[in-house]
Amino acid sequence: MSTVYKINPSLISKVAFRPLRLIIIIFIFILLYFSFIEVQLYHKQNNDINGIYLTLIIQVVLLGLILFYSFRRRKRIYQNLEIIVSDEGIQKSINYQTFGEVTFIDRFIINKANQLTPLYKNLLRWEEITAIDEKPHNLYIKTNGSNNFYGTGQIVVPKEIEQYEEIKKVVVNHLNKNVSQP
Repeated sequence: MSTVYKINPSLISKVAFRPLRLIIIIFIFILLYFSFIEVQLYHKQNNDINGIYLTLIIQVVLLGLILFYSFRRRKRIYQNLEIIVSDEGIQKSINYQTFGEVTFIDRFIINKANQLTPLYKNLLRWEEITAIDEKPHNLYIKTNGSNNFYGTGQIVVPKEIEQYEEIKKVVVNHLNKNVSQP
């Protein structure tokens, strides 16, 4: 028997924006750093600073467009994300039947991501699970071959998923069975 869990629709924007916060902070620091260098170098050559304002505006607009597209794409992925708990194990996948039209860019990004690591199509069998790690926003379900850098051998379950505690309880029960068996 399989049970499918999805992220609570009212919390999808929150989940999609969470990883972008760090990216925004990093981009702001980089933008300020290079703007400061540009002002120092350009100011020594010319007293006209209008070119610096123009490049700064272009950089901010481009950054905004990139972040907006990333947020929209992540939101769409999380809307179709499913955690499937079955007798065989736990699986994380995207339901492409409800995904809607997949643009060339989306298809390219998803295919590249799945070539590097099975981020959106991953099954962990119950007997493979060796540890769980609960973080402030996610539950990491890991196997012996888990790799945090590439994301292989693990499934990340966001806390905003419907019936998160039930999923955690099922995984802990199977983990305890694995630990108690020699």
